[in-house]
Amino acid sequence: MFAHKTRYTVLLANVEQYSGFCVLKYMKDIKGFENKYAITEGGKVWNCKTKKWLSLRGSGYAGKVLRHKRHYKTIVLGLGKKGRVKYFYIHRLVAITFIPNPQKKREVNHIDGNQENNHISNLEWVTHKENAQHAYLNGLTTRGEKNTQTKLTEKQVLEIRSLYVTKQFSHKKLGEKYGVTPSNIYMIIHRKNWSYLKESDNI
Repeated sequence: MFAHKTRYTVLLANVEQYSGFCVLKYMKDIKGFENKYAITEGGKVWNCKTKKWLSLRGSGYAGKVLRHKRHYKTIVLGLGKKGRVKYFYIHRLVAITFIPNPQKKREVNHIDGNQENNHISNLEWVTHKENAQHAYLNGLTTRGEKNTQTKLTEKQVLEIRSLYVTKQFSHKKLGEKYGVTPSNIYMIIHRKNWSYLKESDNI
């Protein structure tokens, strides 16, 4: 249906409907999978052999697009070695293929916070710190007791800090008392975690 040209950007059609708006349908080979798979600026993946777009399916077989538990779309690409496959995040493939990264930043951020929107205009290379700051400032993360993974309350965190100041409790003893690891206690005491809590807070 569409002609594929290795190492060249290919104009597939005038426009495509993607995430509620129209964009030009440009496609480039995915690095390491030249002549096998290509990707558009909107994150759609083309199988050069079958001449078909990859669809979202819950399968671990090569050539399928999956939905990761963290809501990122993941693609399964065959390595051509005894049926071996490798998993890739769609947003990272778009960034690697289309967005320059002169500073060698390691993470890709969704600018609007929508992990379903993998268009090039919604992606940027960031450091881990920049990614975390973006998530926090835009309300994309939960902290403290609102985080379903936490084992402690804000009151317990303040108690831990107060008890440690007395010099009667080690990291290990505090961990045993509150059911967390010594490393968790260390992070709390040194404000690596729960840093927003102040001793003056009336909880």
